[in-house]
Amino acid sequence: MSLKFEKDRSVSPQYAKIPLKYTFINHPNNADKELVLMDYFGKHYVAAWRNNKTNKIGITFLLKSTPGGFIYKDKEYKHDRSGWVI
Repeated sequence: MSLKFEKDRSVSPQYAKIPLKYTFINHPNNADKELVLMDYFGKHYVAAWRNNKTNKIGITFLLKSTPGGFIYKDKEYKHDRSGWVI
């Protein structure tokens, strides 16, 4: 479940800038972009492309979650121990 809301339903600006997990999946057309998971909503992850040169996060989209990972472009990716942001 999303933990973006704080006291009095305020949202920190860091919510849209700090990813939940770095997936180490590069963009098919741009090697400088990486797929990152931004939030978890039970059946879906909120994901976005992150530009490694400018450190900016792009437009978010949904990825279906599975018991051990997520599905991106009809391929299931399992979570490993690396890439999580604490």
